[in-house]
Amino acid sequence: MGPPKKKQKRQKNKHIDPQILSTRRQIQMCAKNQDLRQALSVYEEAISKNIKIECQTFHCLLSLCSMTDGSTASAAGNRQQRVPYARRLHVGTPRDQEKSLPSKDDANDEETNGEEKALVPVAERKEYAYQIKQKMDDFHLRLNESGYTVLIRLLCASSDEADNAIESSSSSATKDVDTEKANGINDETGGAGSTEMPVTLLSNTDLDKARDLLAEAESSKDIKLKLRLYAPLIYSVCKRRDVSGAFTLWEQASKHNDIALSELEYLYIMQCATEVGDAVVFDRVLANVAEDILVPSKVLARAIIEWFESKAAIKSEDNDQKSSTGWNFGAIPNADAAPSLGPVVCSNQWNIDLKCKVDAKTGCLLNGCMKDMTLKPVPLTSEAWQSLMEMNEAIVRKGSLENDTSEFQGGRKGKKRSVEDLSKRVSKWEMFGKWLTKHAGPIHSNGFDVIIDGANVGYYETNFAGAPKHVDYNQIDGMIRHFEDLGKKVLVVLHERHFFSKLVPRSADKIIERWNENKLVFRTPYDSNDDWYWFHAALYSGMDTLVVTNDEMRDHHFQMLAHRSFLRWKERHQIRFHFGSWISTGDTRHRAIELSFPRVYSRRIQRLADGLVIPLPKKGDENRFLDGEHVASTEPVEEAYICIKSSK
Repeated sequence: MGPPKKKQKRQKNKHIDPQILSTRRQIQMCAKNQDLRQALSVYEEAISKNIKIECQTFHCLLSLCSMTDGSTASAAGNRQQRVPYARRLHVGTPRDQEKSLPSKDDANDEETNGEEKALVPVAERKEYAYQIKQKMDDFHLRLNESGYTVLIRLLCASSDEADNAIESSSSSATKDVDTEKANGINDETGGAGSTEMPVTLLSNTDLDKARDLLAEAESSKDIKLKLRLYAPLIYSVCKRRDVSGAFTLWEQASKHNDIALSELEYLYIMQCATEVGDAVVFDRVLANVAEDILVPSKVLARAIIEWFESKAAIKSEDNDQKSSTGWNFGAIPNADAAPSLGPVVCSNQWNIDLKCKVDAKTGCLLNGCMKDMTLKPVPLTSEAWQSLMEMNEAIVRKGSLENDTSEFQGGRKGKKRSVEDLSKRVSKWEMFGKWLTKHAGPIHSNGFDVIIDGANVGYYETNFAGAPKHVDYNQIDGMIRHFEDLGKKVLVVLHERHFFSKLVPRSADKIIERWNENKLVFRTPYDSNDDWYWFHAALYSGMDTLVVTNDEMRDHHFQMLAHRSFLRWKERHQIRFHFGSWISTGDTRHRAIELSFPRVYSRRIQRLADGLVIPLPKKGDENRFLDGEHVASTEPVEEAYICIKSSK
């Protein structure tokens, strides 16, 4: 193997037309300052002089038209308004744009450098963006995915009047559930209707243009489709109370790239179903929410409650529970993987109790309309289980997943390493499969009770000055013996390098000899990640198999891009550990072991008898983006649940 090749320096194009270069730089500076008026002036001047506009400059203009700070300019004054889905996008603007953006204090100023910044109404920006797109078509320049997203978002943006109504209802909708009365959600603004979406003022012309752009993006082989292309249209059709249109878009997204909706899209479809009184649609979305989202946001929990407080949730002559869409629900994504949670309509009324407490040891609810009922463990569906196995194996066999574009491994493990001989790695993997079949038996037969992440256990608390380079073999052996004493069949997965004769201390020879004799260890080969092997062994073994590790497994979280299923797997199958004081037993010496097993119940939306249980966020919960933060910091420490049960 020779020395690594040096990267060739990128040669600058010395023959670029100075006028083209000047136009590009002027518009990039306007993008830095978010000055759309000036950028359009430069652009129009260049067009009038027949100066060529580069593709990246067109995308830079589109970015400016989208008002990337996430707000729109009111035509009536300086007040800024939020545009749905107007998140910051990079579509060709300078890489240091983030550094040059105004601070929060600057954003509130009406003047920049002594001059009032010219604000462009959303209607004008829509028109400018579409003209830019048409000009790109004339020059046979292709839009990238971000460019299509900007255009669709702009076309789906509402007028000022609709934005005001959305802003008002959204503010009401995000009120903390804790402030509501014990048996319902009735706030100062009018009760259950407070999250109702206004009828959109989006014109049919704009909506048709947005749909045409989406179809154009879908037909392009060069574009990797993302949820953000579909999300603005789902939002718009839900505001029009068009449930069928929303499900059509959902199906489109799933067919093209197996795109899963986020919590926000589920929220809009659920609100739409409540407004039109469609029990079948609400039931379908609730089932998917329960499967995809462990702990819903407060605004989504409120939307669920509003259905059960609505007239549509009570049986009557006018409510025959037929879907207003006429939709074939077998065609809905994940229909098989997300079974119905049971009836969402009853003959009398629904009892709703907030902040119900639970016994963390038993899962028994301590108060409310479902008192003395016990929360149950909710395993992954067989489809989700199989999907995790396939994705894990794809990483080994192909190097990554098709939709994994990150250059990093995740979990602070640095950039992905290139594989010199992938066929050799695949060959080793296939040998592992045969080894599993021999020692664990048929797939999903629970051949192993416990699988130990050897490196994670062996390196526990060994990060100190002068620490040996090898793992602590006594710690690993102590963990093995602990489960053996409980009558469990154990497998340790540990990398081949930890058995290298020059690295292993002589004191560990007898330990390793015992492991080998009793077939307790599998040695993962070089150029492979231990995690792939112990994770596959756990999935292969079956749903009763547990894994001992403190690893957060963020490399899986990033690479597999199925983090919801993976997090649910962790909840049900990961044993965390801690080592205490040293204990001597005969001729062996090991540390006291403290284990934290998975709870006897799942903290997630679930059906108990004729009632529904919804977990509320607690302090430390992650991914609380719809609640306005990443990690919940102001929520209570104790678990609490919303309980909904039909009255007899």
